[in-house]
Amino acid sequence: MDLMKIVHILIDEINQNYKDDIAVMCIYGSYIYNAAHDKSDIDFYFIPKSQRAYKLVRSFLIDDIGFDFWPMSWERAENTANYAQGFVSLIADAKVVWYSSDEDLSRFEALKQKAKNPSIDFNSRACELIKNCEHSYFEVCAAQNFSEQKITAVQFVADMVELIAVLNRTYTHRGWKNSINEVLSLKTIPNQFYDSCQQILFATESNIMKKEMYDLILWAKQIPKTDSSDSKDNSRVFLGFYEEVKSIYNKLYHACDTNDGITAVMAGAALQSEISEMLGRRQYGKFFNDIISTFHVNDLVEYKNIVKHHEKLLRDFLAANKITVCQYATVEEFKSTIR
Repeated sequence: MDLMKIVHILIDEINQNYKDDIAVMCIYGSYIYNAAHDKSDIDFYFIPKSQRAYKLVRSFLIDDIGFDFWPMSWERAENTANYAQGFVSLIADAKVVWYSSDEDLSRFEALKQKAKNPSIDFNSRACELIKNCEHSYFEVCAAQNFSEQKITAVQFVADMVELIAVLNRTYTHRGWKNSINEVLSLKTIPNQFYDSCQQILFATESNIMKKEMYDLILWAKQIPKTDSSDSKDNSRVFLGFYEEVKSIYNKLYHACDTNDGITAVMAGAALQSEISEMLGRRQYGKFFNDIISTFHVNDLVEYKNIVKHHEKLLRDFLAANKITVCQYATVEEFKSTIR
């Protein structure tokens, strides 16, 4: 089957009835990689300009091959290009086969360049993916049905593949086995990752999956989230951070003064977690003291002093990175800046 005939049919329909309703039409996937086989479909989507465009959505079969012509909003396209969700290749590797205007084409091409040459906060995305992997692991541990465990474990592998790509400041071009093979050549990757994937995907009992998943999560959490080759711009990441967490410090101090051990330990954990997630655990240890391990419910006075030192270290860290704290001496001073 000549798959491009289907594309041309859709393009003709757009030209006749949807010229003002669709921004761009793109193809992606195995066809553009010259990897299509006799059972391959052609992957395509469009970006709508109006609600009427959604009438062109189609899911259909031809000669027992399934096709799905689906809409992607500009918002989703932006998020994908910014690595805020998976499948960056949907934008980065897509081929535009139709566009409504030069402005629409330029807007899409700008997203492609952003996806191929990202200037995003990879650390935040890595932290999100680690949390996803941890959530999947806990689900596998909690579920009693092996089928549910296996489905969750398969998603875990997909998230781990994306995580490895993100840790290497890149994305995978293709799906499933191909994406696993792609990350094998990257610099930062667990030892025997392919074998671990097979152990999880081919497992016939949950204990094997749990062990491999746990080991991979441990590996991921030990990877520094910043390094000399890609140092984080702290002036951007921590801008406004102290102003937000100051209230947590104050809650903690009040909790210590009123002998509220529960609030004191929870506030301390929130502070340490927030900063270590932004810097990475190893980087955190270079600049800040560990406050949680010092907590003792019967000595909140000493705990408060330790946290005060932690707050001072944060102010010193911000000053060293030339981050100015926005603060006012009085309400009147604040009011004068609003006018």
